[in-house]
Amino acid sequence: GGQATGSNPDDSGGGMYLRASGTFVVDGCSVVSNRAVAFGGGISTGTNATDAEIRIRSSFISHNRSDERGGVIGNCVMRSNRADIEGGGIYIGQQGGLVCNNTLLDNNFAIQRGGASQWTPVRANNPNGDRTVRMTHCTLTANSLLALMDVNGNILPNPNRGAGIHVNPGGQALSSKLLFLDNSISYDNSFGSDLVVEGDAPRGISGATAVVRFSNLGTSTSPGTSAPGGVALGAGVISAPPFFVDAANFDFRLDATPPTPSPCIDAGDNVIVGPDLVDIDDDDVFAEPLPLSLGRNARIVNGTADMGRYEQ
Repeated sequence: GGQATGSNPDDSGGGMYLRASGTFVVDGCSVVSNRAVAFGGGISTGTNATDAEIRIRSSFISHNRSDERGGVIGNCVMRSNRADIEGGGIYIGQQGGLVCNNTLLDNNFAIQRGGASQWTPVRANNPNGDRTVRMTHCTLTANSLLALMDVNGNILPNPNRGAGIHVNPGGQALSSKLLFLDNSISYDNSFGSDLVVEGDAPRGISGATAVVRFSNLGTSTSPGTSAPGGVALGAGVISAPPFFVDAANFDFRLDATPPTPSPCIDAGDNVIVGPDLVDIDDDDVFAEPLPLSLGRNARIVNGTADMGRYEQ
């Protein structure tokens, strides 16, 4: 455990900057109120860290800022981070991949795209292949954009920008660019859609494919995409208020109280729970399905997993 608090005058990694390749473990840490001029207000990997693997667990990442593309990547709580261009909570660059399990992203902010999370796959068709982004048992809510304003300075909603998740254009002829949103909640993000996959059809850029399964997805759009790009809604997808216990006070557990119990309770799928890649239960087994949720409750209760970060 540890804490990184303050301001980094360099251009990357306000809280932590990883220069080399290898495996880095951040466990039980706080990364709070840091700033980077360019990339990664909270945590950034440098250009030499091409084979770096980061495992973040049981950590709190909050009030970090990047003036360009930034944010943080982890399996934890990401709250009130800011990017002055893209990726308020998480920014995933070209050739980057991510497995994000049991993560809450709330009250993050970006100017242009990706209030909670932004992925920029390789725009051209990539013969070397592309990594995949997988978000499982994640809750993305109360994130926002400042992408469009009227002449009076009022913020206007822009449905073609992702206030929750935004995926920039990428081609697919020679490789697959896939984002999976499984057993998750992306709902009630402001001034943009909860999920956007962007293409560039006039230039032959189809866009990535976002596969959504057993998740609560509020709004989604696919501007400029062509087959096979766009948002693909699979089995078990709903679009209904998730009824958190007390969102105004950052309690994003699912409310089981009648008469309006959350529709996300027992609405996930056990098969796609995802592996315990950060060993949240400390048993040195990484291939097992996620055994616990945020409050260290069992990940599956009443026989079926819930949607989102918390298990009721």
